[in-house]
Amino acid sequence: MLAGSLTMLIATSALGIDAGTMFLEKRRLQGIADAAAMAAAGDPSFARAAAQRTIDANGGAPATIDRITPGIYAADPDIAHANRFTPTTLGANAVEVRLAGSVPTFFGRIITGDASAAITATATAARVNIASFSLGTGMAAVSGGIVNSLLSGLAGTNLELSAIDFQGLASTRVDLLRVSEAVRASLDLAGADFDETLATSLPLPDAVRAMATAAAADAGTASLLTRIAERLPNRTIMLSDAIDLGPLGSKVAADPRREIAVDTLSMLRALMTLGQEGRQIDTNATLDLPGLASARIATVIGDRARQSAWVTVGAAGDAELHSAQTRILIEVTLLDLLPLGLGKITLPVYIETAAASARLTAVSCIAGRDKAQASIAVTPSLGSVAISPVDTDRLRDFSTPVDTMPATIAASPLARVRAHAMLPIGGMTAQVVNFDADDIATHRPKSVSSQHMTQGLATALIDRATIETKLLGTSLPLPVVDAATRATLLVVAASLDLLVDQVLGIAGVKVGTATTWINGVRCGTPQIVA
Repeated sequence: MLAGSLTMLIATSALGIDAGTMFLEKRRLQGIADAAAMAAAGDPSFARAAAQRTIDANGGAPATIDRITPGIYAADPDIAHANRFTPTTLGANAVEVRLAGSVPTFFGRIITGDASAAITATATAARVNIASFSLGTGMAAVSGGIVNSLLSGLAGTNLELSAIDFQGLASTRVDLLRVSEAVRASLDLAGADFDETLATSLPLPDAVRAMATAAAADAGTASLLTRIAERLPNRTIMLSDAIDLGPLGSKVAADPRREIAVDTLSMLRALMTLGQEGRQIDTNATLDLPGLASARIATVIGDRARQSAWVTVGAAGDAELHSAQTRILIEVTLLDLLPLGLGKITLPVYIETAAASARLTAVSCIAGRDKAQASIAVTPSLGSVAISPVDTDRLRDFSTPVDTMPATIAASPLARVRAHAMLPIGGMTAQVVNFDADDIATHRPKSVSSQHMTQGLATALIDRATIETKLLGTSLPLPVVDAATRATLLVVAASLDLLVDQVLGIAGVKVGTATTWINGVRCGTPQIVA
């Protein structure tokens, strides 16, 4: 009886003391595994070293790395939890860590003969870094007259803004999340997340007032936006057509430490284009550019490719951005006179662009937020530029191409000068653009071109142009006048290039070129996901 009782006592002690010790040690090992996984996920390229440092920092705990597996974790509710982690070393954002250890036995060794029992712990941690980026044309310098004319045409009313006003808008930034919060407050959508807020219709002036609220720290910008809002038509828009917050859409509050900011002028332009697809904007402008007297500009902004938003926030690899199709006809009058009483040259420059696209391919926060890096794959806009007259009624129909033909650029009772040129530009190959920490901090725009060009569009167009002068009623060419015409055009080519760049900049596109920049990066904190 005594022997039997001792056996039962030892078994009970083994069950109580040894099992309890094993449970506590396994919990401790699991905590170390969680910490090691989060450290490894912070730097998947050096996952083993990061995990080992964490183990060593835990007082030399009896734990060894049994297995470390980098991979990609997709936080998709439509995917079964067990299938969300995919082992891979390419673009890894998560790490699975398996640790092994042992627990000494006190009473169990009497029964089993083993002095210790093996235990394991597995943890998976993921880090999702988020970036906001834009595709279009940066506007480092703007001309008050031409920009005011075109943006006023886009708004449908005279905004009466000066060059200083536009420079102020172009040089300031506004946080998308704070704009969303301001919209939610104005619409009284208490408890709504950002996606629900942006998907709610509101008047265009209210959207611009929300921008002013978000920019309240800059009193000048806030006051200017409020003044613009008072002049805008009461057209209803939906901000989700221009802004896609991606993984941040389910949030309900902005993080003041990590803003997702865009330049104010670009966002204002994007909001004013909502609901304006296919609308033609005609304007006449007196120019302060050398050699140019005046210009008539007709601009039509078409549909965005696949109706994508103007600005997208997303984790690496799942965000794309597209510019809109655009057609522009610029009829510019030159100051210089031609011989034979031909007078001033009126040159029609027709520009047509397809949609450019950009896709976020990588966001790296390995060295911390201050040294974050990002990459964007950019496909420049296909397009063409021509010297050709175009019926402005044809500009709105994007379903059919616009035919080009020789243009009469000067005429007199004695002679007529005709010119024609066609310059196709474009390519379907995406080019990867890398942004370092300084590029991100300064929001430095970077451009890629589908065709190597050492000169501007207008200069290249004039170089290729066929110019022909004939006496009326005869087929007699006048090469001297042809040469004088080309020389006159080349003198003002630089001014034409500047004008074309500004007009395209307002539309947010550039023929054969795509410009992109990082608005902000949010470095995610590694979190345990399994």
